[in-house]
Amino acid sequence: MAGEWRHTKLGDVVEINPEALGSDWPYDHIRYVDISSVGEGFLIELPRHLIITDAPSRAKRLVRSGDTILSTVRPNRRSMYFVKESSPDLVVSTGFAVLRPRENLIEPRYLYACVFDKNFTEYLVSREKGAAYPAVLPEDIADAVINLPPLPEQRTIAAVLGALDDKIELNRRMNRTLEAIAQAVFRHWFVENEEAEGWEVVEIKDVCEKIENGGTPRRDRPEFWEPGTIPWLTSGEVKQEIIVATENRISEEGFKNSSAKMWKKGTTVVALYGATAGQVSFIAQELCANQACCGLIPDHGWQYFVYLTLSSAENSLSLQARGSAQQNLSQQIVADFPIRRPDNKILDEFNQIVEPLFEKWIANLKQSRTLAALRDALLPKLMRGEVRATVHE
Repeated sequence: MAGEWRHTKLGDVVEINPEALGSDWPYDHIRYVDISSVGEGFLIELPRHLIITDAPSRAKRLVRSGDTILSTVRPNRRSMYFVKESSPDLVVSTGFAVLRPRENLIEPRYLYACVFDKNFTEYLVSREKGAAYPAVLPEDIADAVINLPPLPEQRTIAAVLGALDDKIELNRRMNRTLEAIAQAVFRHWFVENEEAEGWEVVEIKDVCEKIENGGTPRRDRPEFWEPGTIPWLTSGEVKQEIIVATENRISEEGFKNSSAKMWKKGTTVVALYGATAGQVSFIAQELCANQACCGLIPDHGWQYFVYLTLSSAENSLSLQARGSAQQNLSQQIVADFPIRRPDNKILDEFNQIVEPLFEKWIANLKQSRTLAALRDALLPKLMRGEVRATVHE
């Protein structure tokens, strides 16, 4: 059965950018997806679209259900997704390649698995051109060599990997709903509640044990970073609503010899500098962070109130950022943020509603990380035939 697998160029089994936006466009608008709106690595059905009346000149390529969309700019960022269900007015920029599987040659989700394979990314990186905005050409993509098993085995491999991706996507959708419910409950209790007008106005530091910035161990001391055992958050990661894991870790020695502090679960973190200034995260495990992060360690029972207050649209901290070249916040601006303080009875009743929402949200995130790790470990073995998927005819 192994002999039935063959190597083929991607261009032999897919169409690349098969449809373009023409003068006969029948809609008075487009649903446009730009590179900046696509996440890295995860399969998603569709990002939140920017709906505009006039298509920008770079919005050229039409998308259909079953297509795989791949960013050709900075391919090392692995910006890609599989379109389960498209709409007839969906268009992407010329910074994407639209890959459409040829019928009876390659299964749509098997094609996505080929593109998601990190070996495919490494190939694209080896072919990129340009210094400021390294990119690959459609012909580079077409020349990529993939393993192609018979269609029944393609379908089985796609089903195995697709089941993992679908569960990750289901968790993402569920978490979006849980977040919306939590925000709605918060607004009902603390924003739209007429009784709140009579509550005492205090500063957010008055419902926190302490508010402090993090720190970074010296980079020229390897022993401060290896062995990395302590999760260490950077401000660039404070674009996730809830932090269940960090990209970096520092050593015990690095923690002891820096201004980094350990923050408990339930701490709200605010990014102070740069592109993420004013963004807010809720941490789901004990961790420390760099100096561009400000941690609000809440008093007992105030963790959800603090996070939902600072993450609500009405209270955007990013509007208070200062600076011309780079937008900055300070620990003082965050600490002095005004709030109306409810009494403990109201707070307890609120917590009874939102705590299960947050715990389910966190559990879903952790499960998705486990599933993604399983998928990433399984994918290359399946794609090379090292692990064979059982075919049911």
